[in-house]
Amino acid sequence: MKKLIAISVVFALVAGVAFAADVSGEVFAKVTPLQSSTQKDDIVTAAGEMRRVRVEASGQDDEGTFGGYVRIDKTPWWSGSWNGDLGVVGSETGILTGNVWWKPVDQFKFLIGGNGKDGFFGADGITRWGFYQVAADGAGVPQENWRFSNSFYGGFDPLYSVVLTITPVDAVEVNLGIPFFDDTVNKDGKANQTADKFKKTNFQFAYTIDGTGKLAITYAGDLMEGNAQPKVYGYFNLSSIDNLGLDIGVGFKFPNEDTSNPISAGVGVAYNAGEFGVKTRVQGTFGGEKTDPLEIDFDVLPYYAISDTLTFFFDAGVYVAMPDQGDSLLGWHITPYITVKSGWWAPNFYAGIRVDNANGAKDGAGDGYIQWSVPIAITVHF
Repeated sequence: MKKLIAISVVFALVAGVAFAADVSGEVFAKVTPLQSSTQKDDIVTAAGEMRRVRVEASGQDDEGTFGGYVRIDKTPWWSGSWNGDLGVVGSETGILTGNVWWKPVDQFKFLIGGNGKDGFFGADGITRWGFYQVAADGAGVPQENWRFSNSFYGGFDPLYSVVLTITPVDAVEVNLGIPFFDDTVNKDGKANQTADKFKKTNFQFAYTIDGTGKLAITYAGDLMEGNAQPKVYGYFNLSSIDNLGLDIGVGFKFPNEDTSNPISAGVGVAYNAGEFGVKTRVQGTFGGEKTDPLEIDFDVLPYYAISDTLTFFFDAGVYVAMPDQGDSLLGWHITPYITVKSGWWAPNFYAGIRVDNANGAKDGAGDGYIQWSVPIAITVHF
């Protein structure tokens, strides 16, 4: 890890000679002094995790024609085995990623590389990462289940790829993500075929409606083999009403020769009125085969700014799965928590109480049980 940090410092110093370079870092840390469940004989335990240790550097030339980006992460979520609140189980080594880009004219940008799997040209508004933001992704106090990815496009996120951005006019943006680094083997046992890489291209057309909002249509390509089917997303964001934001998303995965696939549709709403605000989101997944259950997700997040630095949130939600045959599943969660912040992004202090049976979990005897924990976290961005 020390060697990787040294490399990042050298990069920043060298880049500063030719480019206007920016260097930043993030540290997110969490402890859970109390956690347990209502299962018989379960004990009270404690845990801690360094959820993020990151150094980033970016820069471009004076003309804004060439640029680059480097990120060093201490074991990000995608580099190991993810185990819920315990985070990544595996190596403590750092992961080095980055990208380089060329922008010969304002209307065209050509990028090779990645952004640490954060995703390019996402169309999800407040419904995915934007719902809890750093409180879940960084601090891990409320918990994000990512099921809203069914109806909202989270972005093109291979570790490395090619991304083309074309903006013929200010209101129109055309994005293409081509996974040239992908070495997936197809059904014929062949890898790295050009045709396969183009089949897996992500294409997006986005149009900003002046004074109204944004519309985006995204095609997430795939090989059309087995479950590797393309998916289409539709997205609309309404931003013309003061203090109110509205996101609508629809996702449909192509059927294959053996099965059809369900459709997912979701809505997210954010309202703010001074000290008080609320976010809510709902999603339904329906259709498909008889074996595909009807699924409903609903979350609500009211909050109140007690002072300029202290805000209270009350997170609650339910998840319902109703199959044509068999028992229905009901999951739920409640997480009141506070944030103490010195700025919009970081540093922040988080503390809460989480009580849930988020996925209708049952013990060995078939009885449902409740999990609970007291998470505390600090996130710093500098």
